[in-house]
Amino acid sequence: GSVYAEYGTDPSGPSQHQQGDSFTFSDTQQECRNYTMHIVTMMGLVPNTDYHYVVGAESGARSRQYHFKSASDTESLKSRPPLTYAIYGDLGDYNGQALPSLKKATLAGELDMVLHIGDS
Repeated sequence: GSVYAEYGTDPSGPSQHQQGDSFTFSDTQQECRNYTMHIVTMMGLVPNTDYHYVVGAESGARSRQYHFKSASDTESLKSRPPLTYAIYGDLGDYNGQALPSLKKATLAGELDMVLHIGDS
């Protein structure tokens, strides 16, 4: 199916629109259920800038607004301390013990990036 992201620097309304794609991932292990994955590439991002975005689908579904800060430019990265990442695999639908500390670190601005490498 067709999905999109609308994004920009003004929280009152997006200025850019990018189309994307969706596909179904089938969990054939314990859960035995299907998940819909959405992929949209945001183009033209300015380094070290706050962006606000919503995602939606041709069906009319639309998310609430979220935000992120784009990566710094290469020169700025040379003069700052190393980046701090949180990398996790299975956060746990039913026993997510790491979730409170991940949320706390994120809200405190302690992380530059969070990577979810997937469940196995």
